Amino acid sequence: ILCIAKSRGDLIATGDYGGTTIVWNMSSKKIFATLKSDLDIKQGGEGKVSILTVYFDIDRFFCIRKSERSSNQSSCVH
Repeated sequence: ILCIAKSRGDLIATGDYGGTTIVWNMSSKKIFATLKSDLDIKQGGEGKVSILTVYFDIDRFFCIRKSERSSNQSSCVH
């Protein structure tokens, strides 16, 4: 795990060096969603994309900042 964020509710998001973001529901103690970077999938899953930052803007809305070597990109999930 490279980064972690908690919502005002019961969700926690984690990002890793392999380009995967997992959103956990802490009430049920189960995975709510798993997101794999599309850049990593296009590259054959070689793990060249790292999730640098995850954060919740408001409940059920979070943003991800990812890096592929020298370029940084941001995306948000509703």
